[in-house]
Amino acid sequence: EAAARFETLGVVMDVAGQNAGYTAAQMHDFEVALNKQGITAKESRTTLTQLAAAHVDLSKASELARGAQDLAVVGGINSSEAFQRMVIGIQRGETEILRSIGINVQWEKSYESLASKLGKSASALSEQEKIEARTNAVMEESIKYTGIYEAAMATAGKQLTSMPRYFSDISVSMGTVGLATFST
Repeated sequence: EAAARFETLGVVMDVAGQNAGYTAAQMHDFEVALNKQGITAKESRTTLTQLAAAHVDLSKASELARGAQDLAVVGGINSSEAFQRMVIGIQRGETEILRSIGINVQWEKSYESLASKLGKSASALSEQEKIEARTNAVMEESIKYTGIYEAAMATAGKQLTSMPRYFSDISVSMGTVGLATFST
């Protein structure tokens, strides 16, 4: 079941990426980069789909995921969950979900900052520009936590919270063997 869902998520991710102007190869590269940041295989595809649909610049996905590693330790959760909270916070403009992992942002300030760079008023920003401003604000705030993940990985507690990712990815890998049976 995990592998079948993963396969479906791949199709969904590719279509969402294509709709946002990315090739399937680019989406795969973004996915691999997220996996290297400790984001589960399924969560990588899910969040890339959400980011593409929200028109977030996917070249920033890996940097966001890197920040999620540090923030996961702060929030007492795994990197995939922290990354998901970041994506939801950016996509929906929800500050409360970001505060739960240590990110304190003020959207109006981020809008004013971007508007100033663009030579317009904050009220004149498009929804796409507001998403860009929120993404930038989350990335700037997450920098304050740089290095926490590496330091925490020396502890048994953090290593234990990372274990579910390995089991999730193994279940996806093992299940892909039988998928061809259903595709014929």
